[in-house]
Amino acid sequence: MQDPSVEFHHHISISLLAMIESIGYVSEDVWDDMVGDMEERAPTIEALSQRVTNLSTTFARDTHEIYVRLEDAMDDRALWRGRVNTLFRDRQYHLRTTVLVKSEARCAQQAWSQVMDRNRAVHAELLAYRAQVQTHETHIKTRDARIGSLETLVATLVAQTLSL
Repeated sequence: MQDPSVEFHHHISISLLAMIESIGYVSEDVWDDMVGDMEERAPTIEALSQRVTNLSTTFARDTHEIYVRLEDAMDDRALWRGRVNTLFRDRQYHLRTTVLVKSEARCAQQAWSQVMDRNRAVHAELLAYRAQVQTHETHIKTRDARIGSLETLVATLVAQTLSL
């Protein structure tokens, strides 16, 4: 005895074919056409051999390029690893250099501060000397004026004495 669902599907398939034929649809055997087209377009052994050769050449070239790039990347990684190892190995010297640079900066700052303090002191002393020079110049001008008036007085006295 057959499974009722298989019988049902078989009945539907036959009914469906009958309906398709009743509306005038003609089915063509497309599968045979496809196989025929494929056989016509099938490459010859020489063409297939050439395609395999081209594929092999391309594969070899691409593989070589991949290996070159991989080797370059490995060289770059080795270079960076060497640099990092050098930095790690020399870190105590870098720390010492940092301490020395900071110490030099502190000393330079102190020296600058001392120079600026001395500069201000020298400037103040220079201003004091300028004030003294101005005072002396004033005294000299005053004495020159007195000497000039005394010379005039002496000249008039000499002239009076001679006229007598």
